[in-house]
Amino acid sequence: MGFVTTLNPATRVGAPVIVLDKPWEKARLGTGQSVVEDDGIYKMWYTSTAERRNWYLCYATSKDGIHWVKPSLGIIEFQNSKENNIVFAGTSRTAYAGQSTVFRDPHGPSGARFKLVYGSNLRNPKEQTNLPKIMFRDYSEARWKESGSFISAAYSPDGLHWTPSERLRSIEWYYDTQDVAFWDDRIKKYVLFVRWNHETLDRAIGRSESDDFEDFPKPQLVLTSDALDPVITGLYNNAATKYPYADRAYFLFISAFYHSPGDVSGGPDGSEVQLATSRDGIHFLRPWRNAFLRIGLEGRFDASQVYMGPGVIRAGDELYLYYTGYRPSHHELEAPPPGSGGIGVAKIRLDGFSSQDAPPTGGAQVAGGVLITVPLKFSGNHLEINVDAGAGGWLKVEILDQNGQPLPEYGASQADLILGNSVRKTVTWQKRTDLSALQGRSVQLRYIGRDVKLYGFQFSN
Repeated sequence: MGFVTTLNPATRVGAPVIVLDKPWEKARLGTGQSVVEDDGIYKMWYTSTAERRNWYLCYATSKDGIHWVKPSLGIIEFQNSKENNIVFAGTSRTAYAGQSTVFRDPHGPSGARFKLVYGSNLRNPKEQTNLPKIMFRDYSEARWKESGSFISAAYSPDGLHWTPSERLRSIEWYYDTQDVAFWDDRIKKYVLFVRWNHETLDRAIGRSESDDFEDFPKPQLVLTSDALDPVITGLYNNAATKYPYADRAYFLFISAFYHSPGDVSGGPDGSEVQLATSRDGIHFLRPWRNAFLRIGLEGRFDASQVYMGPGVIRAGDELYLYYTGYRPSHHELEAPPPGSGGIGVAKIRLDGFSSQDAPPTGGAQVAGGVLITVPLKFSGNHLEINVDAGAGGWLKVEILDQNGQPLPEYGASQADLILGNSVRKTVTWQKRTDLSALQGRSVQLRYIGRDVKLYGFQFSN
């Protein structure tokens, strides 16, 4: 009683970390980017386009996640020079269509340590492929039409030199935005999250899984808008992420796209990032309809639209998440002013996406809320909590037996007061921390507190 499950919005970190300052970035950025940590270096892949609207997959590196360098790589030619940071631009047969995801595959061989899933189109639209026709819902024309795009795959030993798959299509589905793939080490399969253009539920999210990165079955619908959403809402990008710092935690950083009937201009025409959560990567909950990342202030590079990309970087006790932002609205991007877009970074505390919050009622020794966990068994010898009690809040922890009664020596009268703000505060009872005697027993934790945010807990050795 009293504790409330609360979404904690991300906080912007200063100016954009990627700006359009190269000739091959002259027109605009593509939606979404990928970020990974590899051998102590942060690596980013993002998409840009020049005035001819040819799309380029570009590469940047950083030592701190804030200051990024665009190295001259000598790989892809642009305007008769290879002095650029472009690493992929399609093949002689297919054009890179502008959105992609790169991920590091711990399961793959050394020659395919990095994998790329990307949208592509035939350079010769009259070429016959003998592939099954794929129909998709075109919202701007309000009709079904044949898709001329593919979701394709490529491989790389280093994230720089890419070998496209010989198959045009990795899944019998259409490309319409940034699709996200990764190796799920929990189920030992590759998973692919795609756009699902639904006839009645607007833009939605589908999921497929496969043992083979090149051959995904048709997706299953996993998340749509619903009656709790305002106006007309499409779930535009998914930015699917298997959270690396907790077991069985999956996130979708959805770009909720608010628009008018028929996708015409003149009405709502922007997007903000919302959060959906799952324990299995299939069944997602979207308990909050407020934004995890709102649009920026008027005049900023991200004043109308924000699109999170996959990948979370840990910097000490903080997490960095990266997003593409646009000042022009969605429809204005169809013919954008030059240099539209930038990549920003937002941060939250470690495991700080949501919290159980007790209100600032009660008093110095009067609780504003009580929270009891489900029965659990643990194997560590002490309890750590991620907690923010501010300057005036407090928290105590009781350990209950299988009948819901406080265990001797672990009740409220023995529990020491927890004060302050820490991502790993060790819980004590009369200065004692050792819980070895309780290992393997079925217990519950009862949190009693006032004006406090509880982000998580774990038993450690």
